[in-house]
Amino acid sequence: MTVPQGFSGDTQWIQLVDSTRRRRKSDGVWQRWAGAGLDSVYPYWGSGSTNDSPAISFSPSSNSGLTIIEMTVADSFEMYLMFKPSGTNSIWVPLRKVSWSWSAAGTYDGNTVTLGSSNHSTNPSGVDTTDHPAWTRNVQSNQWVNE
Repeated sequence: MTVPQGFSGDTQWIQLVDSTRRRRKSDGVWQRWAGAGLDSVYPYWGSGSTNDSPAISFSPSSNSGLTIIEMTVADSFEMYLMFKPSGTNSIWVPLRKVSWSWSAAGTYDGNTVTLGSSNHSTNPSGVDTTDHPAWTRNVQSNQWVNE
């Protein structure tokens, strides 16, 4: 982003996510970790530029003593570039929005974790926006619950 000469201000990124993650334990019970909201921190990491490399830890052992034998993830993101002009009473305004997603599925056979499928947005492009990002919760508050 290039700010015109004689004009100054700050930038920040805000990222929202709609996340659905599922896992199946060795007793056959499926659990879900799902919800939409702020993606972890405000503002998001970086100022002039940012990046994200989402992941999920496929740890075969769960805290219940059972083994996790299957896991899926499907996340959709909206990342907003915000600008706040210098000066008193200035507010953050949205300039651009980038929408992107990723998904994956994997299994554990008792010895090896195998990636079954994966998909992600490749080089998503941003669009101009005047929509302000809005959220009521942080996805970090999601909990694993039995389905």
